[in-house]
Amino acid sequence: MKRLLPLLALLPFSLPAWAGAAAELANQIREAGLDRDECYRVRDVNFTKDDLRLYLTDGHLIFGKPVGGRRVSAVFAADVEAGDAEILLFPPTRSERLALASLTGAPNLNEHFKLAVMVFTDDTCDALLKLIQERGEPRKSAERGVLMEQEWGSVARNLSSSFEIRMVRDLLSSRPPSNGFFYAALSGGSLGNFDVVYDPLAREQITVGKVAFRNERAHFDTWTSFESRPFRKGLRQFPPPDIVVSDFRLDATLQPDLSLKVVTKVKVTPTEKGYRSLAFDLSARMRITQALIDGVPAEVFQRESLRENLIRGRRDDLFLLIPPGELEPGRQYEIEFHHEGEVVAQAGNGVYYVGSRGNWYPNRPTQFAHCDAVFRYPTTLDLVSGGEVVEQRTEGEWRFTRRRTSSPVRFLGFNLGEYRKVSLNRKPYSVEVFANRKLEPALQPQPRQVVAPQHTPSWRRPGPEDLVTLDVEPLPVDPTLRLEGLASEIADAFEFMAEHFGPPPIRNLTVSPIPGAFGQGFPGLVYLSTISYLDPKQRPAAASGGYQQLFFSEILHAHETAHQWWGNIVTSGSYQDDWLMEALANYSALLYLERRKGPDALESVLTEYRRRLLVKSPSGRTTESVGPIIWGVRLDTPDVPWAWRAITYEKGSWIMHMLRRRMGDEKFLGMLGELRRRYEFRTVTTEQFRALAAEFMPPKPADRQLESFFDNWVYATGIPTLQFRHTVRGKAPAWRVAGTLTQSDVATDFGIDVPLEIHLGKGKVETHWLQTDTEPTSFSFTLRQKPVKVVLAPGDSVLAVMK
Repeated sequence: MKRLLPLLALLPFSLPAWAGAAAELANQIREAGLDRDECYRVRDVNFTKDDLRLYLTDGHLIFGKPVGGRRVSAVFAADVEAGDAEILLFPPTRSERLALASLTGAPNLNEHFKLAVMVFTDDTCDALLKLIQERGEPRKSAERGVLMEQEWGSVARNLSSSFEIRMVRDLLSSRPPSNGFFYAALSGGSLGNFDVVYDPLAREQITVGKVAFRNERAHFDTWTSFESRPFRKGLRQFPPPDIVVSDFRLDATLQPDLSLKVVTKVKVTPTEKGYRSLAFDLSARMRITQALIDGVPAEVFQRESLRENLIRGRRDDLFLLIPPGELEPGRQYEIEFHHEGEVVAQAGNGVYYVGSRGNWYPNRPTQFAHCDAVFRYPTTLDLVSGGEVVEQRTEGEWRFTRRRTSSPVRFLGFNLGEYRKVSLNRKPYSVEVFANRKLEPALQPQPRQVVAPQHTPSWRRPGPEDLVTLDVEPLPVDPTLRLEGLASEIADAFEFMAEHFGPPPIRNLTVSPIPGAFGQGFPGLVYLSTISYLDPKQRPAAASGGYQQLFFSEILHAHETAHQWWGNIVTSGSYQDDWLMEALANYSALLYLERRKGPDALESVLTEYRRRLLVKSPSGRTTESVGPIIWGVRLDTPDVPWAWRAITYEKGSWIMHMLRRRMGDEKFLGMLGELRRRYEFRTVTTEQFRALAAEFMPPKPADRQLESFFDNWVYATGIPTLQFRHTVRGKAPAWRVAGTLTQSDVATDFGIDVPLEIHLGKGKVETHWLQTDTEPTSFSFTLRQKPVKVVLAPGDSVLAVMK
């Protein structure tokens, strides 16, 4: 009988004492390193993580020292003659194969590697040991273990500590190991160093990519990311949140030095057993100083998990709250956080910049909750926030403002400055627009020099010797000059959108300035670029003229107003669905522009968007070809740094416009209203949006379920060039319209439906749909009367270049 392997899985699972448990586990993670006594010579040890397949063909495998009674790291090295290992991965969707191919040169991942540093909290250790046991008598290699510990121990420690928050949380949990994660840093033969992650708690369980540096900052380039097979097939479900948050009560004091001290109280209800820590988002600029649960002190674990944050593209920092005992599912608890930090900066000249706008207090931003906030701040400042004003008073050198949200919100923002305001009442809604009294230095026009003739006698013509150089001071710029007109436009847009989309989350909208060339729409609060407040003639050169002038004057404020619905009532399910919120907000702004300025204004913007999508980078690729719109932040590439914005906002607007042209105005607006009703205070995915849009398609159209439409415009790339030729021949009652439609400049599998309108006079129109292909599409229609005109893709109904 074979001697049984001294299974590492038999190490006793010793959950540390709860008091200080997180800090103790973190210290163990940082100090663990590799265990020289647990190094094995392995052959043909192959394991999977759903779609991921790893083959450790020949080499040495060493495990890490125990952390909290469990082995959570290992290193494989193909350090023997003919040593080798391999990873296989086949992305299941067209867009993810395209992503992988664009960054690695192949649509599937088949890479040999010589080294793998693995970090895990799932059952990887048990699985590997079982495989080693099944291969026969385990062969330990103490000598090689010493060398591997010396060579790779510090690497294993560093990578483990870069997942510290997640590891501590999993090690504290009493939930099954199947909820744990697996990470491997691989050194590939042709692709170099790259990372592989399997995480069943992520929306996309499998992620592959590598860390890169841009402008001296680390960035994670995602090669591919998708749901693993059991989740795609419905065999396994994404777990529900561990807690449900409800009422937030915020008590914030902004000191004269702009430091912020806050007491946050929030009610939470656990949903399941087994969670021995709670994770919250919080700005890295804020520090937790104390936490209590129902008045009892609780441990706070606040560390930076660098690698995990990079891979997840997380801008906030997670921190853990460790209760003094296990929380009971279904019971409501009150958590009290005391935290402080610096989230406000001076932009100069009495203008301020709030940097951490949505994460200045501990939150779960994917959930909606009511907020009741009290702000204390110096009387020299004005402070605004979302929500209805409940109380406002002044005591000595302090002002007090209390606001409460009438509907649940995902987060509550605030802004401050030295303001002038205009209030408009559009019952049942109200709008308050605030403007800085002074202009920040970055927008101040600079003195300039001019050459002019000095005074000369009337009898002599001035010559070169009479010219002098003069310093000309610029005219003063008043940032409140457009305030009243801007307030009226925003109030009109607010009313227009409420009429078509339903009531906003908060009936009073506050708009306030923020330095920079951007805006943000929070519940009841819009941050609007200070450029939008300026007279067009006084804007910086980069923000004046052409489309930029239109953007800051007509589009930006309406776009951010539209986020009251798209982002604050309905929100996206994941980063791959974020495009929906921006596309809906931007197209809502264009609908309002069309109402104010007419169809030609909308057509002009769409034409500009198409031009910008076709702009080529230095490498020769068009902006739109960088990737499908569902890639979200993954569209941010060094070659085309503007791609994310152009594709998300501008191609997204085209997608909405094409849907509108397919449905007709009445059904399109009806679809937007139903979207708001059906997904009120919920998330929506791209596929759910497609299914909803299909419900509003006219009877018997081409592509009734919009599957082909989304395959081409959402999940793939391409702006085709369409060449249309036709003839009209015959006589009544058999007129014949015939011709061809030729498509070029797109992939061979790109095929779209293009409407062809035949106008017969007296308002009668026949619409036929032509399907493009790699070969020219021929068509022929017989009519009883001669057509007045034949129009392909009327009303910009297709994003294409027409010839």
